[in-house]
Amino acid sequence: MLTVRRAFRQAGSPKAKALFLVIALGSWFLYFFSHRIFDRTAPKLTINNLADGETLTTSLLLEITANDQRAGIKDLYLQINDAQPQKLQKLPKQTIKRVREYNYDLSSLEDGQYQLTATALDRAFRTNESYLHINFSVDRNPPQVHFTTKPKVGLQGNTIAIFIVSNELLGSIEANMFGKVQTFYPLPMSEKSSEYYWYRCLVGVSVTQQIGYHSLDLIATDRVGNQSTATFVVEIEKKEFERGGYIKLSPQKQKLMLDKSKGRSDNVKRSQAYTVSEKTAKQLWDSHFIRPASGILTSPFGKYREYNTGIKRHHLGTDIANQTGTAIYASNAGVITLAERLYIYGYSIIINHGQGVSTSYSHLSKIEVAVGDNVEKDQLIGLMGATGQVTGPHLHWHMAVNGVAVAPEQWTEVNFSSPKSKDPN
Repeated sequence: MLTVRRAFRQAGSPKAKALFLVIALGSWFLYFFSHRIFDRTAPKLTINNLADGETLTTSLLLEITANDQRAGIKDLYLQINDAQPQKLQKLPKQTIKRVREYNYDLSSLEDGQYQLTATALDRAFRTNESYLHINFSVDRNPPQVHFTTKPKVGLQGNTIAIFIVSNELLGSIEANMFGKVQTFYPLPMSEKSSEYYWYRCLVGVSVTQQIGYHSLDLIATDRVGNQSTATFVVEIEKKEFERGGYIKLSPQKQKLMLDKSKGRSDNVKRSQAYTVSEKTAKQLWDSHFIRPASGILTSPFGKYREYNTGIKRHHLGTDIANQTGTAIYASNAGVITLAERLYIYGYSIIINHGQGVSTSYSHLSKIEVAVGDNVEKDQLIGLMGATGQVTGPHLHWHMAVNGVAVAPEQWTEVNFSSPKSKDPN
């Protein structure tokens, strides 16, 4: 192959040599700059450690990747809202890919919503641009949490619904009352309360809970770790439970009642079924509960009774007596977590209503559902009977709120689904 110099000498006339020189220079120019002349592709721009809609506190650490395989990256800019764009450090020539960590100080920004715009420019003669917009929020203030529950009085054996409202979405709520952890669950938002976030805690008050003033201590943490504390004081009043009643069990059933191993077996199975509701964050019930069977109320919740075995205790359920075969209905919607024969309770069903709430139906003659079934309020689930430790056909209707036995009748009169008023003021 002839060298450029030899080709130039052999070009002939000065005119031909000039033409050759122009072509050679043009070819050289195209060879070295064609990727910048003909590039019409914008750089690829990504930000890896900031998600759209994220909430931040004092600083913003960005990992920016800009990539342009042809002309290369020339400049990178960052801008928040309409502020002056900030140019990142000057890049070396012919930078094809640039990965850059940048710490953006947010201390001068007030709490609120912002938009970050990243811009990448390549080295093409027409300067192709690429933009990336990410929305974020700045939050340095603790959440404002208010209790809205009225009245601030509870009874032994009843359920207390405690409602709080926050000015922002919370990441977690730690609460303690009666020496045990209490769980708050978010309530569905409504158009009228879109500015606020509502949470509810259902507290079961034991029949033997000490009367007097008790506090619920709360720590509310927002999504970026800001915390606020609050205390809600409830006065627990004494409930005058009905007393009396001497229950005579047959010798066989006396033996069954005194056999603690049988009772422990029943209680383990029931406890496991009730625990499922404490792990179910969704509210499955709706509005008021219904009485699950027709008949005569023979023993109200909390009644203090004595058995011919010598045992004296509160009756932790509501007994409804009727003929064997009387229909038993689900008192509200939920999922079946137990459906089998137990030693003490006979044929039994437990329904998980979510958020720590369960109901049970015992001493049945027949079970019409299976574990895992979804049931609706007023759906047939079984038939009344006299199985287990009983003196006659009846339904033992039991309710537990976070493991504490409470009066189910209260739930037929009170709708715990939402606060009566959604005005936090």
